[in-house]
Amino acid sequence: MKDKNMTYAEKAKKGEKFLLEQGLFTFLPTNLLVLLSQKERDVITVIRHSQNNGQSFISVSSLSVMTGLSDKTVRDALKSLLALGFISKGKTNVYGTQYEVNYMRLNNAIAELNMEKDPIKRLKLADSLRGDGFEIHTGLIQSLGK
Repeated sequence: MKDKNMTYAEKAKKGEKFLLEQGLFTFLPTNLLVLLSQKERDVITVIRHSQNNGQSFISVSSLSVMTGLSDKTVRDALKSLLALGFISKGKTNVYGTQYEVNYMRLNNAIAELNMEKDPIKRLKLADSLRGDGFEIHTGLIQSLGK
């Protein structure tokens, strides 16, 4: 089928497929938005992308450049992701550190969140999955009076 005969939806699907094949675009499960902060999602997305492209070592400054976050913010996000068990840290050398995404832990947390249909309860569940000291929705839940 020629491009000019394609519908908008078909063109979008073709473009999306190209971006996915090139590793330029990744899908994130909706409930990952509830589970992780934006900064944590940015960092884990870059780690995923690097892992998928065979780049085993990545530095904080590289993560900072690729996410647009400061080095301190990247370090904080890494610390959180490590403490939550969503990534693990491997060897370190002059090029950086090896990080690996713990897909099993992420999948289990997302599956648990997917079972909860009430949005407020889902926020509370996400905070409980994150554990004490790592809650990110407490203020929002309190402002909603729930």
